[in-house]
Amino acid sequence: MTLPLHIANIFGAVLSCIAFFNIFRLGKLSKDNLPRGMIDMKKFLTLSLIGLLTLMFGMNLNPASASAPPLDATDLEAFLDSVIAEQMAEFDVPNLTVSVVASGEVILAKGYGFSDIEKELPVAPDKTLFRIGSTSKLFTWTAVMQLVEQGKLDLDTDVNQYLDFEIPSELEYGRQREDVGPITLRHLMSHTPGFEDKLTGVFSLTEEDLMPLAQYVREQRPARLFPPGEVSAYSNYGTILAGYIVEVVSGVPFSQYVEEFIYSPLGMKNSTFEQPLPAGLAENMSKAYRYVDGEFREGKFEFMSEPSGSMSSSASDMARFMLAYLQGGQLNGETILLEQTVSKMFSEQFTHHPRLDGMAHGFLKATVNSHDVFHIPVGLCSMIQDSICFQMKK
Repeated sequence: MTLPLHIANIFGAVLSCIAFFNIFRLGKLSKDNLPRGMIDMKKFLTLSLIGLLTLMFGMNLNPASASAPPLDATDLEAFLDSVIAEQMAEFDVPNLTVSVVASGEVILAKGYGFSDIEKELPVAPDKTLFRIGSTSKLFTWTAVMQLVEQGKLDLDTDVNQYLDFEIPSELEYGRQREDVGPITLRHLMSHTPGFEDKLTGVFSLTEEDLMPLAQYVREQRPARLFPPGEVSAYSNYGTILAGYIVEVVSGVPFSQYVEEFIYSPLGMKNSTFEQPLPAGLAENMSKAYRYVDGEFREGKFEFMSEPSGSMSSSASDMARFMLAYLQGGQLNGETILLEQTVSKMFSEQFTHHPRLDGMAHGFLKATVNSHDVFHIPVGLCSMIQDSICFQMKK
């Protein structure tokens, strides 16, 4: 499998939402074919009404593509300035931040608009934070795979072996009770545990109403409607359960685990799962806005269960995380995952039919213009997000 080389991150706010959008695209990207690629990016911006974005473009790591001209930072910045200005005006977007990395380094980092309109605080790509929505799940799956590498977790073991409460092995719809066997971490990563689709208790507008992780997984467990491994249905609870397993097995709170074993080695100093934000980061959080009757109105900070989507981060920090993935799990001499683990996470493990979209390890898989696409879509009350990875044409 080949991995993408170039990444660009774009963040911001739009209408009543904050959004986060990731694209990994494997194919030649240079100043000779940049405009066409950026036209595709503009299309995604328009169709998704995106404000908080991460756009990632890649290059196949082989001799042919290695000879392609490098990205020109000046050309890239000029084009992005034009596209972003148009999109911000058309969709009333108050703020954006962009970072682009290539060949192991950041080649462009820039902010647009104000993170706080009233105070006229400009967006800073290295420190302005945005809620990244379900892209948070990638950190949960990274934590799971770290523990798999250490032999502390197994993808095919009954999750009850790791829990301090029990998930029943029977289906729970109507009066029928059928033992269909255990749910595994592989099922959770592929969104095939068979749980009912349920969001109760995931979100709250106050810290007091947010359930602790241990309480949530017990009291808000959805019913088991399908045998595991048979039906794919996006599951926030499944990711929350996986995050709780990380907490139980590691012996430290989930947010602390991510801080110690992902953020710290990668130098992600402006990222956190904590809610409310720590004092040192709270002042850097971009405000969310709604555009109503010709003016921007400030929205509220939304609390949600940590492993499924509570993370806040900056464009520069997310660039570090993606660089680590693009470089086989390594960055600046630090390793968060083995290269074979990174490749495994992009391998399909479930599909209803060979011609239908499938599931990888933590990613949804689709095909767009003969490219394999890996993504994490979600729509929230104050946030919409998508994460996409394009492989080379087969």
